Amino acid sequence: MEAPAHLAVLSVNAQDAQQAVEPLRRRQALEMKRMQIAAAWSLIAFAFAFIVSLIFFRGEANIPMFVSFPEWEPLTTETSALAVGVPTQVGISLERLRDAFTAFLRSGSSYQIAAAARLLSCFVIFAIIVITYRKLLLEHYEVHERYAQYDEFKRASQTMFHRFSRFFVALASMITNYVLFSVMWIILSVIFKEFTALYFAAAAFSALAVAVSTFVFVYWSLVVTTRHLVALGVFTLIIGLAATFALANPENGQQWWQAAISRAGADPRVSWLFTATLGSVFVIFVLLWVDVDNFVRLITAQAEAYHAEALAADSRTGLWARIQRWAKGHTYHIFRALYFIALFGLLGTGFVRTDPRNIDTIIAHTGGATSAIIIFNVVGLFFASWYPDPILGQPFKRISLILVGTGIISVVLFAIGVLNLTGIELICLLIIGFWLYLALENLLIYVNTLAVSARAAAAQTVAGAEVAATP
Repeated sequence: MEAPAHLAVLSVNAQDAQQAVEPLRRRQALEMKRMQIAAAWSLIAFAFAFIVSLIFFRGEANIPMFVSFPEWEPLTTETSALAVGVPTQVGISLERLRDAFTAFLRSGSSYQIAAAARLLSCFVIFAIIVITYRKLLLEHYEVHERYAQYDEFKRASQTMFHRFSRFFVALASMITNYVLFSVMWIILSVIFKEFTALYFAAAAFSALAVAVSTFVFVYWSLVVTTRHLVALGVFTLIIGLAATFALANPENGQQWWQAAISRAGADPRVSWLFTATLGSVFVIFVLLWVDVDNFVRLITAQAEAYHAEALAADSRTGLWARIQRWAKGHTYHIFRALYFIALFGLLGTGFVRTDPRNIDTIIAHTGGATSAIIIFNVVGLFFASWYPDPILGQPFKRISLILVGTGIISVVLFAIGVLNLTGIELICLLIIGFWLYLALENLLIYVNTLAVSARAAAAQTVAGAEVAATP
């Protein structure tokens, strides 16, 4: 039988075929190893969750699937959206955060499958991610030939910061699981209305749900790449805010979308979820910077070398010329400062509740969101104009300009009353997330391509030296 004509170029002899599929076999072996480790942990999680569920459900013959989640119940104590027992410029209800966490911990004794399974899955996922975080990442980078990330992580994995970073990723993953599990059980309760299970069956259902979520998160945790961190940050932001929007009550007859995104977080019943979501996103994107810090240094050094001749030929002596020369010589530090100012702006939006009587809270809250949006436009224009090809190619630069233009247009539409504040916030959040992923993707492709070329050149040099040394 003849191969299809357009695929004839892929036909090779048996020896060449063996060499060609060797990288594929290594990748398949790595995937099987991930699945085996995830399956082993899910079995351990099932046994643990089954035993604890039996303890939670003792004394009950029939256990319902879902009644309500305790921390989502209406407040039984008077709680203000302003700070309780702390300075007003902090603006977060620590009392509500404490009450919600306490109610969540006690949800296992609420005699319902959903609450017990959710509590156990969050506990198990946090503990197991701390143990398994990036255990197979070096091997993953090697078999996928991402040598720049391989070399960088090999160095970073020995640092104390990396050892502590697993706790932050575990916390963000736990919040993501918390929201996903909550939504899943609500959907199941609608599908299986008035579902109840006998004592042992209820414990088995709870344990099975915990085991499935454990498998997914362990499989992911073993090879958390830089791309995965971005995805986790964006996903945590989306589902955390979505849950906050769904749970927020109207204020003065006004829905959250009629005012601003942060209006949902002002509801004391869900303010803790709003704050926890933005706090987790802040931590994830700090870890992201640590992952790519040296890559940003590399491309910035290359860009500065590219612009060095033009800077040397610039004979202008005015103040603005001196500022430009200084900025182009300190690009990395400026970019890093802007990145973290934007992150702290996001953090301020999550942690600070506004009080009309206190101008500091208004500045910290609204200023945080505004700074993040403005900085995105500045950084987007900077990336699109300053880094030369092929560091960041023309397609990326064109997309950056389009996204920045979209953000500016949305601001103009807000100014003339076509969009409200919620609209412009949602648009800008989507644009920032999309642009950040594109920037990261271009950066990683570039540095990994350089690393592959460097390794190939080194191998060719060694081979040439061996040939020259052969008598």
